[in-house]
Amino acid sequence: MRLAVRLNWVSTLHWLDQAGADPDTMVSEVAESPSQRWLTRAKFDPPKHDVGLLERAHLLERLDQFLNKRLGLVLAPAGFGKSILMGQWRDRQKSRGTQVGWLSLDEADSEPLQFLSYVILALREANLDLGWLAPLAEQGLMDSALRPAMSGLLEAIAKLPTPIVLVLDDYHRVSGPAVDRTLASIVGAAPHNLTIILTSRVRPHLDLSRLLAAGVAAEIDADALRISRDDIESVLNRTMTPTALDLLHAKTEGWPVALQLARLLLRSDDEGLAFLQRFKGDSGHVAAYLTDQVLCSVTDDQRSFLLKTSVLERFDASLADAVIGRADSRDMLVRLEHLNALLVPLREPYGWFRYHHLFAEYLQDQLCRCFPAEIRQLHLNASSWYEQNGDLPEAVRHARAAGNYARCAALIEQAGAWELILFGGIGYLRNLLRNIPEALMPEYSRIQIAQAYLHLKDGRLSDARAIYETVQDAGVGAAAGSKLARDLINVGALLDGYEDQRRPSNLERLGAIMAKQPQSDHLTIGILACEQSLGALALGRIAEAETHAQEAMRIMRRARTVLGLTYSLLHAGLAAFYQGRFQVAEAQFGAAYRMAVDNFASDPGLKAQSNLLRAVLHHWRGRLTGSQRAAFLTDMEQVEAFDGWFELYANGLEVECAQHDCAEPAIIRARRIASQRGLRRLDLLADAQSLRHGAGDADYIIAHQLTLALPEDCWRQEPFLWRPYVESRLALARYHLDRDRAAALKALDGAMKCCRATSAAIYLIDALAIRALVRERSGNRIDAIADLIEGLTMAAPERIALPFERSREIVPLLRAVVKSSRHDYVDILVTTFAKNLLASFTVKNASADAIDGQQHLSGREREVFEVLASGRSNKEIARVLGMTENTVKFHLKRIFSKLSLDSRTQAIARARSSANATTGR
Repeated sequence: MRLAVRLNWVSTLHWLDQAGADPDTMVSEVAESPSQRWLTRAKFDPPKHDVGLLERAHLLERLDQFLNKRLGLVLAPAGFGKSILMGQWRDRQKSRGTQVGWLSLDEADSEPLQFLSYVILALREANLDLGWLAPLAEQGLMDSALRPAMSGLLEAIAKLPTPIVLVLDDYHRVSGPAVDRTLASIVGAAPHNLTIILTSRVRPHLDLSRLLAAGVAAEIDADALRISRDDIESVLNRTMTPTALDLLHAKTEGWPVALQLARLLLRSDDEGLAFLQRFKGDSGHVAAYLTDQVLCSVTDDQRSFLLKTSVLERFDASLADAVIGRADSRDMLVRLEHLNALLVPLREPYGWFRYHHLFAEYLQDQLCRCFPAEIRQLHLNASSWYEQNGDLPEAVRHARAAGNYARCAALIEQAGAWELILFGGIGYLRNLLRNIPEALMPEYSRIQIAQAYLHLKDGRLSDARAIYETVQDAGVGAAAGSKLARDLINVGALLDGYEDQRRPSNLERLGAIMAKQPQSDHLTIGILACEQSLGALALGRIAEAETHAQEAMRIMRRARTVLGLTYSLLHAGLAAFYQGRFQVAEAQFGAAYRMAVDNFASDPGLKAQSNLLRAVLHHWRGRLTGSQRAAFLTDMEQVEAFDGWFELYANGLEVECAQHDCAEPAIIRARRIASQRGLRRLDLLADAQSLRHGAGDADYIIAHQLTLALPEDCWRQEPFLWRPYVESRLALARYHLDRDRAAALKALDGAMKCCRATSAAIYLIDALAIRALVRERSGNRIDAIADLIEGLTMAAPERIALPFERSREIVPLLRAVVKSSRHDYVDILVTTFAKNLLASFTVKNASADAIDGQQHLSGREREVFEVLASGRSNKEIARVLGMTENTVKFHLKRIFSKLSLDSRTQAIARARSSANATTGR
């Protein structure tokens, strides 16, 4: 059963409307998101009890003292009223204005991602504004989100002015060190206003001795929770003789649950006294004995009902009917109302119940003794009911409990297998697949394909390829049009893309496969169109890539997958970006980011990808702020560790190299990714960036290697290499700038031919800016200004500043462009943009000069100093700046004096260092 996704339709449909799409094509029936089916909202409230509760003021006061601690523990065996006490204290604190989140834990929460998701949502239920964390948790966190979600949660709590309490009830039900480590991390980093209180039957593994000794933790134990003799009458709500009180207290040892069970059995004082006198045994047997007495007090039919429904965590009459095979469960629940201490009604949803944990354990033990042959069928019945009611996670869980892994696989496959990621998120599919043992995965081909796709999203490409090829080899004869064949087509295309298998033959093959697909299969056609778009980008067919991306957007709308639409927007934005159409790219990256946040917050990879590409745009416009830089580096870590592809890594490399005084960390990261993922093009780009930012003895070797690896016009024979070729030529031009200007011009000529052929406008602008510098150094100012004006003309409408801000040497040329506009026609946009660039340099110079001592230089002296960085003679400087040679000598003398320089060589080195510092190179 395919479950419709409830999206943030307000923002999504508004964007679709603005984009000219028909919103109706995106909307199927609006139902609860399948990725939220794992949520059990009843866990956010304390258990409801209809019995009279004893107000234990002294214990409530002790709990109040926990507010000064990071961690509070209420530790006692089953039946000591831990949950009841904490529920009373929670209500008391809420009445005082304290924000208290409640989470009832169970075995399914042993997985850290689910545990933290529930923690976040429990605090949201306490009216904490957690921003982006809530939608992230609502769809189930994925592996890559655990650490940032934890940090974000603690940061959000720290900003709040009031005390925050989180109650984790029944912590003993989560098992394993993973959750212990997660909780220990939260406790260790907890802000001063956060208190976490655990109730548990056993001591958790949290280094409690250290926490208690440090005074940041406190505990209440079982002895403190025992009911005193004087309080027994209040618990039982009846008057008893002193003898009966003494006997009951001795027999129960003040164990709260035993007293509640005794209340169900005691009728009159005399009868109760006789009953108590017959009872023998210590407190370890009290609950079992009295529970057995409870079962003896019900009919056989009621007993059977209790035992058989104990396989359910929670249930209503409809579910109970389906599981047991009867039609009167509603009436049965009414007849069992007298067990209200053991059969607990839930606050939400209405009409649902659960058994007291102690009672449930006893019932399950009795079920194994009395009806062992029926247990499997009971779980299968539950699985069928949940399937029919659209709750896939519960249907799969009960199939697993029945040991029917084939049914688990069938349920997941019927719901879409790997496609569930597109409609429910990564965490949703991951949690479903955990129900099938790893050793059994090979028995289910479509499940393996889903597993392979998860590996792709986790960055485990070699594992994904191994699984895919195993299934492909086994399914060679899969019927065309079958679900397995369709899975192989889709995931195979995606896998090829992640591995950067972008050759003309691959692109042609994608087109041939697409032509064979039925027009009704929008999802497959949309995925193939996305891969065609990325393939065309890789081959330098940038305009064609944009066409494919736009087609993918149209088809993804028909397929009603916002995730697919979001990726299509990123691909279209990349094509616009390379063509220098930044406003279009900005709109598409922005729309993709909003969709990622609003609809698929559980996929931090998608958010990181779209945010990273927005940062790339800001970088090329020369205005990446400090906070954006920090966010960018976080996003780079995300796409490296998990979900990323070549275009992200390549553009990220360019930006990261500019974020440090040394580009080496970025280059090391790029080489690591290239090695792990087999991305040859990225390795070549790392070489180009190393040469472009280097200034060491190894530069000659790198330059030689790049020339050999990417010979002239190699991009014509192998279009796949167009981008490494262009970036290598730009780097070689910079390298030869001070060594061999003819070689620099040759490298730039090759780069510009490739850029014009591929419509890679941003690199053409870069090449023109560098060639302007080469020609200026060669004394050819007229052609230098012409190159600069051509580049500025392309860049000005989109405010593409980076190519002109890479070197301070370009400042005199920018001034010359502005000056030439006084007597020659220069487009007003170009002139204005050149003035803005000069103003930007002035701001950067102010901070650099303060550090470098240049604040004492006059404006004319600074101009001379800037041109000196190119190594020109006094005569050349005079020609560039339009002054006499003697005037240049006069300014240089004053510069040497003000900056305490002893030689021209020292002055040139100082000028070049200053230029690099100004541009962040």
